[in-house]
Amino acid sequence: MSGSHVVLIGVMLFVQQCFGSGVGGLVPKWMVSWFTLDKRAAGLGFTYNVGALGGAISPVVGAQLAGRMPLGSALMTLSATFTGVVILLVALKFPLRLQRLIRPSAVRPEDGSDIVTRATSQAV
Repeated sequence: MSGSHVVLIGVMLFVQQCFGSGVGGLVPKWMVSWFTLDKRAAGLGFTYNVGALGGAISPVVGAQLAGRMPLGSALMTLSATFTGVVILLVALKFPLRLQRLIRPSAVRPEDGSDIVTRATSQAV
């Protein structure tokens, strides 16, 4: 790569870090919205490990794609596909829909809502 692309790479890295760091502000909000306190650890662990499955299959799929197209195109296709899947799952509120299908009695009214309710403690 020639030195003429150094500024472009710097700008792209800056933008990538903005988005990478910004998601850290959304995770606590989603945690409270999707998982009750008694199920939060299990819910986060399950979600993390299901996400790790994408990381497990991506080298195999990436290698298959790279055999059919240039490596840069294969990586871009793989990244765009996985990003699209995540965006669809979040936009369609897939966890809530799945919970309604599997165990409707466990769905709380506030699940998936942007409004966070706080439990009040009563003095005994």
